[in-house]
Amino acid sequence: MKPFTRPQNVLLTTALSDAVVVVRVVVVVVVGSAP
Repeated sequence: MKPFTRPQNVLLTTALSDAVVVVRVVVVVVVGSAP
């Protein structure tokens, strides 16, 4: 079970990091296009 928990954690961390990057890009685009 241990080998299976590690890939899941990696997928979760990568998904979270990707979500953070997407949020940052969206914020930059919105702030840049707002003015």
